[in-house]
Amino acid sequence: MRFLLVLMTFLISLKAFAEKREGTVCYFSLNNRKEKEYMKTFADKINQQIGSDIKVLEYMPDGDDPEAAFEKMVQQNAKCDGLVISGHHYGEWEGASAEGALRINFLEKMSCNPKYAHWFKNLNSFHLQGCRTAGTGKIESNNPNDHTSRINSLAAVDSIEEDGTENLNYGFTNILSQSNPLSARYLKIFPRATMFGWIDSAPGVLKKSETSLLYHIVHMAKINNPSLTYTDPTKEISRENAVEYATAILNMIQKPDWDNCENVSIAGWEKHAPLAKGLKSFESSARKNPLLYKARELGCRLKFPKDPAERIQVLKKILSDKKLVAENFNALSELMQGPYAREASALMKNSDQLKSFLGDEINTPRVGLFVKIDYYTTYKKLFGTSIAAENIITNESIKKLTEPYVKYEGEAPTSVRDLADFKRTLTSSLAKNAFVTESFMMKLYGYQTKDSNQMFKVLYDKMRSSANPRQSELAPLVAKLKPLADSIPKSTP
Repeated sequence: MRFLLVLMTFLISLKAFAEKREGTVCYFSLNNRKEKEYMKTFADKINQQIGSDIKVLEYMPDGDDPEAAFEKMVQQNAKCDGLVISGHHYGEWEGASAEGALRINFLEKMSCNPKYAHWFKNLNSFHLQGCRTAGTGKIESNNPNDHTSRINSLAAVDSIEEDGTENLNYGFTNILSQSNPLSARYLKIFPRATMFGWIDSAPGVLKKSETSLLYHIVHMAKINNPSLTYTDPTKEISRENAVEYATAILNMIQKPDWDNCENVSIAGWEKHAPLAKGLKSFESSARKNPLLYKARELGCRLKFPKDPAERIQVLKKILSDKKLVAENFNALSELMQGPYAREASALMKNSDQLKSFLGDEINTPRVGLFVKIDYYTTYKKLFGTSIAAENIITNESIKKLTEPYVKYEGEAPTSVRDLADFKRTLTSSLAKNAFVTESFMMKLYGYQTKDSNQMFKVLYDKMRSSANPRQSELAPLVAKLKPLADSIPKSTP
């Protein structure tokens, strides 16, 4: 009995909270403008019924550069209790309404900037209305190379516009990463926010993605009040339902009772669609695992140190722990390419933790081939050659280069074109990173198939065009391989 009284008092207090308070849901729509319009209409009906002030605002101007638009929103200190990013997603965001991409690296850097950090920390809910924003569900392959070919071959599956093979490979590596999962990176960007995403293809326009958030709210209201009479959120709303819906919205975007609000919000999100996945905020997780706080704090300090001494101090701390290295590898990579590259590299060369991390990433199938090539280039620059790592990349590369041009079951004929694009991009990456050695070429030639012969010719022609006086070390290899190249029939497609 006492429990029921406490529960009733709690629910009444939340309803009073809903009637008195205001809140703002901000949209950043790179593709489907209807999502914001449906939510605004829904919120307006609630406001008219009970006098609440729930605002729904759009911050992505049609046709703008999304990163410039996002930065402008933050610079203007836009009042956002909840944020919805909507668009095509494969490790970065794109869409028909945007000119360019919204990258996670960009968001990470902005959230660490002391000028903007408070804006990111004030957000309480974060909807990522894009494919695989919360990872992947049951999949046949954990290899980003397979997903790159699959999505390239049928971009309509995820409504992705034609894009570079290398970008897709990096994107799927981010999605499938175990050392620093994409979802964890989003949570660190908005540390207080409960995250709502998808573990497969998000609902497209034809599947009514514009009503997704509305039904999330309805399910939350039903959890809070099981006796609530269901009504279609796109139709008229009674006053009783308006109170319940306002309670659900404001609990989600303001969290008056943190743990309960997160639990109900996540349960409501996962109830409304089988592939929907909710995640507790970074702060909720970090309370149980203080290392997460440390990793985020050090990563931000590395991006924005007070002085050179702090940069060195922070870098040494990160390099001393493999988990900290994994959580901050993107920041380490940026440092190696910036004005402090020499100083940073000198410290990184002495880090056994960084060496071990790179070795593990090259060895795992969850890292895409293009990313492995980049990882090994970093490894070689810092620690010298590794026969084991070279063999992994060589074997994966030759397997992909010799893959026949056949379409995937149930997919479009464009798979032939897009596998060819993967191979072209791979040959360029191999040549650029000095993987095209005599042993590599001899192994490729040994297959003697139509596909392997074609790739041998492509790589040989790249080597020959590079064998000029400034790169004379290639000339002997080009001369040695010439008889093999000449033996391949010119009619090889």
